[in-house]
Parts: sequence; structure tokens; C-alpha cells
Amino acid sequence: AELVSDSWVKLPQSAQEAAVKDAIELLLLQHAILKKGALEDLSIDELVQLIKPVIDSVAAQSVTVDSVKSTAFHQQADKRGLKPKHIDYLVTAILGSFSKHFGAQWSVLNGPWTAALSAAAKTFTEATFSSAS
Repeated sequence: AELVSDSWVKLPQSAQEAAVKDAIELLLLQHAILKKGALEDLSIDELVQLIKPVIDSVAAQSVTVDSVKSTAFHQQADKRGLKPKHIDYLVTAILGSFSKHFGAQWSVLNGPWTAALSAAAKTFTEATFSSAS
């Protein structure tokens, strides 16, 4: 778990934002329906502002149902009709982007980040989609 927080904290803010931006672009490329639907009126930069704080909290290992409910992304996801599968797609896109941004370190970081993001996605889903079990 320390690998996750260390690796994230060591990235400069601009690099963190670039990694999140690439993840969002990848997500919208792979799932264009989101761009035409739930996320239609949000710019890439607005999405970065929504999603980056969630990744910050994953890195800080502070994702709880309560912390999720206080994020803007949670409120938007619920309001916009995102579904649990969309959160999974986002995790996949984040991992794809990070594999590029972390470069050679990714062979060591892949496992810990995958575990951290998967656990966070599960918590996020539980907090956001009350019907999801």
C-alpha cells in the first residue's frame, strides 16, 4: 500500500493531472457512449477535477463510504446515471494511463495500484449505487 501512496506523491501535480487526463481520454475513447450520454456536458478538465481527488484519496488509503459520499464525483455519478460497470471501466482506463506514466516502475506498481483501485471502486460503488450489492 505504501508503494501506491509513495508513487503518487512523488509525481508532480502536473504529472498527476496528465495521468488522470489520459485516463479520462482513454475511457471516453473506449466508451464513447459516455461522451454522448452521462458525461456529455463535462469537459476533460472538469472530469479531471472530479476524478483526481478520488485518486488522491486512493493513494492516501482514505477511501471509505463516508469519504466517497463527500466527493463531487459521487454526487455527479449518482445524478448522471453512471452505473457500476462505468466505475470498472474508469479503473481499467486509469490503470492503462498509469502504465504509461509510471513507465518502467509499473512492473512493481501494477499489482498494488490494481488492488487499491479495485478496492476503492468497490467502496465507491457501494456508497454511490445503493441498489448495487
